[in-house]
Amino acid sequence: MRGKLLGLMAAGLLTGPLAVHAAPLYWAFTSSGGGFHTSGLLTTNDVLTSGAYTITGLHGTQNGSAITGLKPAGFYGNGCSNCWGLSSDNLLFPTAPWLDGGGFTFTTATNAFNIYYQGGITYDVSLAALQTACPTVASCSPPNPPPSLGTPVSFSAVEVPASQVPEPASLALLGLGLAGLGVCGLTTKRRRG
Repeated sequence: MRGKLLGLMAAGLLTGPLAVHAAPLYWAFTSSGGGFHTSGLLTTNDVLTSGAYTITGLHGTQNGSAITGLKPAGFYGNGCSNCWGLSSDNLLFPTAPWLDGGGFTFTTATNAFNIYYQGGITYDVSLAALQTACPTVASCSPPNPPPSLGTPVSFSAVEVPASQVPEPASLALLGLGLAGLGVCGLTTKRRRG
């Protein structure tokens, strides 16, 4: 008995303590107004830094088009010298207004968009529109856009328990299982016919 206990202790020392991984948080969100309707699921870390969570993933749709990804935090300018752009920080706050002046930037098949909060209003702006805005603006000051940049929208987010969010691997396994049942059904039908 003593030998087994010493063996287990030695194995524990060799492998070290079990790593504790932070669990992601999930947030169902919706943003709509002025012809934009965006909804989906934000994934964040579970550690508040300066009062906000970092958005690490995003799935959903905008006006029926699939959101294809979350752009990294950074500055997205319009390519014009001495002109402004968007400074996206991918932060989500646990209470309204949820976002700050950086907001988060995501892509669809045809464009990229930024949803941000500034001056008491949440905006949704197309980065393609940002690219064409410079020639009409006389003076700009980076990195924040003027309050008129973008379409005013309403934005809300609600934390969703992880147990209600299917894991991608589970969805893939379900799809594989359904495909397998379909193949079995075809095989059985061919044998009978």
